[in-house]
Amino acid sequence: MKTFHNLFTELLAEVPPEIVTYRVSQAAKSIDQIAYLLMPLGLLGKLCHDKHIPVRELNSSSYTHKKFGLPRGIKPLDHWIAAIGPTSPHWDQSQQNATLGAWSGTHG
Repeated sequence: MKTFHNLFTELLAEVPPEIVTYRVSQAAKSIDQIAYLLMPLGLLGKLCHDKHIPVRELNSSSYTHKKFGLPRGIKPLDHWIAAIGPTSPHWDQSQQNATLGAWSGTHG
């Protein structure tokens, strides 16, 4: 965990964010995977809390029109692609969702 602490501390110091948004993976299959996926996010949350940086957590069920403040019937990913332009064929769905989450921290 010290490696994550150092990495997050350096990133927050080098590029001070207005908000931190992260996507929680729900694909863990064992206790070891859960600990490895979630503990760094807890550490990141604590570092952000100490620096008074708001944190927004997303998961696969967060990608709804309501969560992104969009009218009913508008898909967040479609809205985001219309705003920034097409990402295919270079980005897969996971990359698009991660970037959408980051973008939503400043536009959602």
